[in-house]
Amino acid sequence: MPFFWQKYKYISSICLLVLLTSCSWFEKTEDDPTKDLFKSEGIHYDVVFSSSMPSSLDASIRKNSKLLRLAINRPSSKNALLNRAQKDQEAFLYILQMEGYFDGKVEFKVHDLIHKDGKEKEVNDENLSAEKSQIKIEFIIIPGQRYSIGGLNINTEGLSNFKEKQTVRLTEDIIGLKTGDVVELNKIEDVKQKIKKYFVEHGYPFVEINYPIGTINKAEHLLFITFPVILNQYAIIAGTKIEGLTQIKAEFVENRIKWQNGECYNEKNVKRTQKKMLASNIISNFQVTPEVISRTNDESSPDTLVLMRVKASEGKPRTIGAGARYSTSEGIGGRVFWHHNNVFGNGEHLGASYKTSTREQRGKISYDIPDIGGPENILSFQEIWLREKTRGYSGRTITTGVSYEVPIKDSLHISGGIVNDASHLYAQNLIFNSHLIGIPIIAKVDTSNDFLDPSQGMRVTLEGTPYWGKLGGKKMQVTRALGNLQFYLPLKQNELGEGQFVLASYIKAGTLFIPNFNLTPPNKRFYGGGASSIRSYGYQMVGPLDASNIPTGGRSISEWGTEIRMRATERIGLATFFEAATVTTKRTPEFGSKNTLYGAGVGVRYFSGFGPIRFDVAFPFTRRRNVNRKHIDSAFQFYISVGQAF
Repeated sequence: MPFFWQKYKYISSICLLVLLTSCSWFEKTEDDPTKDLFKSEGIHYDVVFSSSMPSSLDASIRKNSKLLRLAINRPSSKNALLNRAQKDQEAFLYILQMEGYFDGKVEFKVHDLIHKDGKEKEVNDENLSAEKSQIKIEFIIIPGQRYSIGGLNINTEGLSNFKEKQTVRLTEDIIGLKTGDVVELNKIEDVKQKIKKYFVEHGYPFVEINYPIGTINKAEHLLFITFPVILNQYAIIAGTKIEGLTQIKAEFVENRIKWQNGECYNEKNVKRTQKKMLASNIISNFQVTPEVISRTNDESSPDTLVLMRVKASEGKPRTIGAGARYSTSEGIGGRVFWHHNNVFGNGEHLGASYKTSTREQRGKISYDIPDIGGPENILSFQEIWLREKTRGYSGRTITTGVSYEVPIKDSLHISGGIVNDASHLYAQNLIFNSHLIGIPIIAKVDTSNDFLDPSQGMRVTLEGTPYWGKLGGKKMQVTRALGNLQFYLPLKQNELGEGQFVLASYIKAGTLFIPNFNLTPPNKRFYGGGASSIRSYGYQMVGPLDASNIPTGGRSISEWGTEIRMRATERIGLATFFEAATVTTKRTPEFGSKNTLYGAGVGVRYFSGFGPIRFDVAFPFTRRRNVNRKHIDSAFQFYISVGQAF
């Protein structure tokens, strides 16, 4: 014992001190009137509402009640309590007005109560001490009849050339409200931006929108609303002046301008041009300002000629970067790249990249020439060296290709080309030496609002590639077709228009057209599972397996999934997802067959300055077993990457 005390005397002393202090604390607080340190002193009160209100109005009133919100912090005096009640009365009247109850009334009564025999009894002694009494605040709310919109009008201050075109339907389209709707003043106030957006897209860049004017008809409970609009000049584009360019040729900017001389000003075309220029990666800032250069003297048609003054700031043409990713089935991977986005001053792109992981090593060189044969048309050359060691096959492939892309619209692009594909692969104890010439045809539609973190819009990709050539010295022909649809629906947005709650879904289907599937090179077959597929299963593990549980690939594939994305804070987001996939040797893709595998998972997103960093864990619904009853599929898959899964 002496040895123990000597060795641990400091620790023992501290423990003894904590024990004695704890005992003295409990001894002190047992009869201490201040033992409940969190108990707030002050006047006790209850709040009741004597009213028959719609549930939505009742919820809004309770949510904005200062008495209810601050109930835990009791007022120190009756005057302080009355001040809270008066603030609530003002707030409730404001809510009634905003919701269209213009005849609504709000009153409150104060009741002093004592509790006797378990029952409340009202007393009249205002000086009764707070210890013996409890105060009840009773609100009497009479909403009255809710007003409806009796009429809508946009007052353009006598400009007949616009008034002749104005109809009730046009007014309703601009405002988003219609006659007969119940009054919601919040929506009416928001209409100002909608009206401005309409006019700046129809020739009036200098429009001014004043506050709406309301006229009340109490007898019929109607509200008539007029939106005063000062249109100013109707602007016709007379020319464009580009400033700020040093290394970039003016033709590059001119080919991406969406407005034309002689047409009216349209803010939509300005934004389309800005988006195009910023997406080029060689313009860092792009501002457009219409400037008046002359006015007509005809009062009936006061048109104005404007000069579109463009101020552009050039970004750095060269970019070097690196990235990394990790998954339990594919291991750790990395990528380095170098880009020159303005080789000869017209946006020519020269790029080189190298990607490596435990599954593959991939090198790529590409060169893109824009505006060949038309504005924004792109002629591309590329060569890819690929060395793979996947679950299903291993070997080397060299692909050389040229393609030509034409934009039909901003969101629709079609491309075609020719590729030379030479590979030496090993799979299922067989060697596949193939030399194929392919003609890929691809159509893409992209209306999404962000490349790495889309929250609205959709993406559609349809591609088909017929190949001709030789496999092991024998002639062969195979056509690979694949379609992919992704869409993003914002269920809730913040004031900046960012998706706070997003429903994201995708569906994919593909098939091979070949007389004998066994002659298909392994790298042209379909595989499912992994980071870019159903995440609950390992890389290439969805589909047919041989006796050694090695994937053999399929003739057709079908995948679909849905993901709920929620932005919890400015930097942190959460996701939950459900996915399914089918890979078979049948020609027709199958959805929901006995071969379909399902999985689900959860994820965390960290929103960095360059895009969301994704952490996902996914679980398979069915873990297949081999002949020895051992699990083929892992209990879970884990992924780390940049950007959303799709």
